[in-house]
Amino acid sequence: MKVFWSKLLIHGEEPPDLSEDPEYSQRLQYLGDKQQNCTIRLNQVTQKDEHEYYFRFITDKPDGKWLGKPGVSLTVT
Repeated sequence: MKVFWSKLLIHGEEPPDLSEDPEYSQRLQYLGDKQQNCTIRLNQVTQKDEHEYYFRFITDKPDGKWLGKPGVSLTVT
């Protein structure tokens, strides 16, 4: 139903979709195919973008939510 990348993991809250975050929406492009490829491109990267990012998908099945842990760490030098 939905695939997206997130950067925050707050216990008890749903991870937010980065493409809906004003800080990322103009710089983030989802390149994946929603099947096997979950690639994104982030432009104009600054040190503020240093985080661990997590891939998330939601299905229409009961308990059909998955979060890719551990995530992918971005280091900006």
